[in-house]
Amino acid sequence: NRKQGIATALLLAASEWLGQRKIRRIVLEMQAKNHAAIQLARKLGYEYCGYCDDYFANHDIAIFFKANLKI
Repeated sequence: NRKQGIATALLLAASEWLGQRKIRRIVLEMQAKNHAAIQLARKLGYEYCGYCDDYFANHDIAIFFKANLKI
């Protein structure tokens, strides 16, 4: 079920875990048609940083979002 905060909690936990290990940046990749994932990335402050045509096995376009982590 959507709108339970699970994806948000997972991304925040991953960001914290990576930050503790001195990782400076996280990049998300998603299909350009995955509107829910795009909204989540934007809600959490990720910045659009590019795309790649024909990225997935089904030839869909990938878009990328990045965030700098607090270390």
